[in-house]
Amino acid sequence: MPWDDLRYIFGEIMYGGHIVEDWDRRLANAYLFKYFNETLLEGMEMFPAFFTPANTMTHKQVSGQALHKTDVCHS
Repeated sequence: MPWDDLRYIFGEIMYGGHIVEDWDRRLANAYLFKYFNETLLEGMEMFPAFFTPANTMTHKQVSGQALHKTDVCHS
């Protein structure tokens, strides 16, 4: 997930134009750094029986895990 890009989109593009005080901009950025990071989606159930993988897993591990879960769901 491109967290830096998402923080920029929300902090500078979507809300940045509405925040005129420097202190308020710093506060908004602090909230974005606190909540928009790799732990935001970790372990979240995206839909029933499908949890997001750990951030330490590689793409190959995630793909293999998805195949095993799919086999279990359809049997």
